Amino acid sequence: MRNRIYSVLEYCIKFFALIPLTLITFWTVRYANRVSLDDYETSIITSNGLKFYMVFVISVIAMFFLYRLLKGIPEKWLFIGFTLCYMIAGIFLLTHIQMIMRADAEICYSSAAAFEVGDYQKLQFGEYFYMCPHQLGLTSYHRFLRLFSRKEEWVYFVNLLWIIVVNLCLWQASVLVYQEKTMVRKLIIFFSFAFLPHFFYFFYSYGQVPGIGCLAVAFYFTVRAFYKNCKISMGISMLFMMFACLIRNNYLIGAIALMIIYILKALKENPAKRLLCVALLLAVVTLPGGILKKYYENAGDTELNKGIPFSMYVAMGIQENPEGWRAPGWFNGFNHETYLALGCDVEASGEAAVQSIQERVDTFMKNPGYGVEFFKEKLITTWCEPTFMSIWSGPIISAGCETDMGLLQSLYVGGTAYEWLALGMNVVNAILFGFSLLFILAMIVKKKEFTILELFGVLFFMGGFLFHLIWETSSQYVYPYVVFLIPVAAGGIHFVYEKIGKGK
Repeated sequence: MRNRIYSVLEYCIKFFALIPLTLITFWTVRYANRVSLDDYETSIITSNGLKFYMVFVISVIAMFFLYRLLKGIPEKWLFIGFTLCYMIAGIFLLTHIQMIMRADAEICYSSAAAFEVGDYQKLQFGEYFYMCPHQLGLTSYHRFLRLFSRKEEWVYFVNLLWIIVVNLCLWQASVLVYQEKTMVRKLIIFFSFAFLPHFFYFFYSYGQVPGIGCLAVAFYFTVRAFYKNCKISMGISMLFMMFACLIRNNYLIGAIALMIIYILKALKENPAKRLLCVALLLAVVTLPGGILKKYYENAGDTELNKGIPFSMYVAMGIQENPEGWRAPGWFNGFNHETYLALGCDVEASGEAAVQSIQERVDTFMKNPGYGVEFFKEKLITTWCEPTFMSIWSGPIISAGCETDMGLLQSLYVGGTAYEWLALGMNVVNAILFGFSLLFILAMIVKKKEFTILELFGVLFFMGGFLFHLIWETSSQYVYPYVVFLIPVAAGGIHFVYEKIGKGK
């Protein structure tokens, strides 16, 4: 009976995953969003032209030649080779670009330096951490890094290491899961490095990279705990899941995905043990944030309130952008401005958010056509920016960053180098989304169950899609969901290759 329930629930996951994947695959093939490389973040949606379709078709064909080429390369050397390329490229960029931190990333890093000398001004009423106490985890991470070096370049170099750790964890998890499918493992290695937005994010110091690094480590040790029945691995998984959520609380979506997996597995085996894991995971991702907040209250001899209510981010996520620069549902200042205007009153701010949400829902109900267009534009600008704003998040020239190389200037001002990168990444994204969609369809038709690697990737992606459907959005927020979708896409490529009679 419990196996039957598991099968039904997993089928529902597969079926509902088809909806966002179909939409995003179609839109990625049809459109491309360009975000201006400046503080305005203006989105321009364009239709893909003949160049994209030619490169896309050539890439799909070439991919199958690549499949045959990968057969002759040991996966260990494949990973080492790509890692060396990343390290060389990363160090080259670090030595040829003068990066300047900006916005929230700069506030969190400079606050870490201030806290070291007992300056807790940013904790006071109306200041940054009074509004956003959830960012104290990121600042604490920066304080830890500063124990080893106080140069900003150190943060970026550690980011580069985290990116390689993510790819290593995906590969090693696949070694445990796909013991007989060497080619799937090699495809995971290839696409984890070919997904270049992940690489270019090493210049982003806002917590996205160390967060996904901790999530990847947590997931790898979860897989290891399942396959090796290792309690120590489960403990390490819990620890790094806690770090991921402290550094960036968006990774709670990853924790929820793991909880769902534990619940599903409880239907098949060791129900008491799996449900205990759910309870422990829930505790480690929710309780430490309060403890950290209390620590800073004591250190700064102040009292922090709950900060900007989360409902304000939902309200902002379904609003138009009054200035007309950013796309619908992107940051427009509503949360900060309203919270400060109401004297940092959490209850009053929450009521203002609920009122705004109700007004917007009424507008959508009265004009459903407008509602459809609103969310369509929001989703396209979020998911169809080929670089996922990895270039925007880096050393853009408009922010005062400097480089002595023409190629890098072209990349970071939106010139020819940027356009070719965007074209290439648009093709890679279309391949990843398209083959993920094909893989899920194949699993439904063949009535096969997901592995834990595929199940987590799909659940994490679905969670991210639903979250940013209603929450404040940005293309830079969603790239982690694509990273964990890579094993699903690799499965799809392997399946298609088998169907044409060339795979094993």
